[in-house]
Amino acid sequence: MKATHRSAGSKSRQKDTGHRFFDIIGILMIAVGLVVSVALLLPNGGLIGSTLRDLLSSLFGKGAWAVPFVSIGLGVAVIAGRRSIELSHLSAGSFFLFLTLIGALARPLNGDYFDLNAAASSGGYLGAIIGWGMETLLGAAKPIGLGALGMIGLVLSIKTPIASMVIAARERAKQLKIKTPERSKPAVPIRNKAVVERPVPEPESGRHAEPEQRKVVIKDTAPTPTLSTASTPK
Repeated sequence: MKATHRSAGSKSRQKDTGHRFFDIIGILMIAVGLVVSVALLLPNGGLIGSTLRDLLSSLFGKGAWAVPFVSIGLGVAVIAGRRSIELSHLSAGSFFLFLTLIGALARPLNGDYFDLNAAASSGGYLGAIIGWGMETLLGAAKPIGLGALGMIGLVLSIKTPIASMVIAARERAKQLKIKTPERSKPAVPIRNKAVVERPVPEPESGRHAEPEQRKVVIKDTAPTPTLSTASTPK
């Protein structure tokens, strides 16, 4: 009985103290990410920060800005309880997308991808390798190769097939088109106009009123007396 109690107690103690190692690793990874971000932002990053900045800038160039986010994210994941970080489709897809990014950022200086200043100010030496390889193999079709590399990373990162994504996007666009009301045209202000109304004649009885006919009336008049100038006999 005592042996069983001792074994149970030792197991519980191991469970209680086993998280410390992973928590310390997570804290260190978060600290490294913060130190690198400070070294990239400020000129005075200390000996460790300056060394990490120069190393990451030489390897990744402008892509070094992604390293702090990755380090902090991994540290948070370790502290949250994800003790084992396996190489999954998501991590592989993210790696291909990162290679596409630094390959697109790579710029040669006088045709030389591996110049120190050109590598530090563009995609780093790793980006220079990708850019030089794509340009050597494909020439002017280098963007097509980088696009294909990025699409492979996208396919590895997501589980949904591309055809299903296209169909879902079309259906979503149709639903938005149906839900969105048509924009009404702006109302044109009505200007008041002065209207002169003519007097309407009173309606006459009958459909067609006959015009009044004037009648000629002949009246009998007495004959007017006439004055004669002839002398009358006396």
